[in-house]
Amino acid sequence: MTLTTTLATLEPADPKLQPGGETQCALTVRNASAVVESYHLDVVGPAANWATVEPPDLTVFPGTEGHAMVTFRPPRTAAAPAGPLPYGIRVAPKEHPETTSVPEGMATLLPFCDTTGEVTPRTSRARRTGHHQVAIDNRGNTPLTIGMSAVDPDNALRFRIRPTGTVLPPGRTVLAHLHARHRGLLWRGQPISRPFQVVITADEGQPPTMLSATAIQEPILSRALLRGLALLVAALLALAALWAFVLRPAVESTAREAAAEPARQARVQAADAAAQAARAEGKAEDAAQQAAAGSGGRPPAAPRPLRQRLASVTALGATTLQTYTVPSRTTVSLTDLVIQNPQGDLGRVDVIAAGETMLTLSLANFRDLDYHFVSPVAVAAAQTVQLRVVCQRPGPLLAGENGEACREFVSLTGTAQPTR
Repeated sequence: MTLTTTLATLEPADPKLQPGGETQCALTVRNASAVVESYHLDVVGPAANWATVEPPDLTVFPGTEGHAMVTFRPPRTAAAPAGPLPYGIRVAPKEHPETTSVPEGMATLLPFCDTTGEVTPRTSRARRTGHHQVAIDNRGNTPLTIGMSAVDPDNALRFRIRPTGTVLPPGRTVLAHLHARHRGLLWRGQPISRPFQVVITADEGQPPTMLSATAIQEPILSRALLRGLALLVAALLALAALWAFVLRPAVESTAREAAAEPARQARVQAADAAAQAARAEGKAEDAAQQAAAGSGGRPPAAPRPLRQRLASVTALGATTLQTYTVPSRTTVSLTDLVIQNPQGDLGRVDVIAAGETMLTLSLANFRDLDYHFVSPVAVAAAQTVQLRVVCQRPGPLLAGENGEACREFVSLTGTAQPTR
């Protein structure tokens, strides 16, 4: 049976430890053996990392006591949670190691609170709602019930925070989303800066933490937007002016020229066709007269009806001349003359027979005119009846027609009498 020769006691055995502070308790070692004993002292248990014994080695004479001081220096961090911490002081004798004694105690690490926070971004810019994040750190050694709210001195903002509260363990961080909504719209002018504060409350008895931030309201119609709109309107006006004064007249002029050239060619072709028809008719009459003369002097052929139409298509500002040529060996007697201005053109029209002007009319004065000659107008062979038109302004385009031009027509009615 091993006799206990070492007696060790702690006073106090249950110290209260303040994080970041220093707490001591006394260790008493009694040598109950008959020899001088040397002891080695060290701390065991969860608090060993931040507890020391001074001196670490102790020599005690027989029947006497030695004393040492145990010092606790717990850190002020969340890594050392608040609560009870069992510990022991190992007293190991060198002469009789089998009689090692470990007096035990129960230290209590007191709680402390250390709450910090940050708002990011510190300043938001928006036309209506600014967005922020609130980061809250529990740097204490005990869980905290966290509450969050926001206030602004002018009551010009409405706030929404998610979440508004949570239980935050030691050493942990929580992120909350904060929306700062401006109560009204700012249409124009300078941006308005609205400061506000985020209030973080912890457990009862702890002062609140105040975090400052700012929400800047931007105008709906900013200077950059107004400048852009002004430049756009100026560009549109410039394009409209370019079209009205440069492009449109050029396009219209090109279209008129393109339309006038086919019309001119058509008029030339029509005049050539009329002349060819007149020559063919004259040749036919000559052949008929020769046949009549060869048949023994038959009486001359009876007069035949004459119906001839002259059509004029005249470009703006131009003058055209349409001609009917009386066939050879034929005398034409004009009894009726019908002049048509179906478009209501503006300008002048002349009817010329045998080189003399019969009529001069303003197109603005009529749409249709019918002349009946009591005494027929005689036009000899190879003489002409002409329609001359000066176009001042064309009227509305006739259905089925193309190109802007004046369109006038003359219908000649009478008789054509063959002559020998």
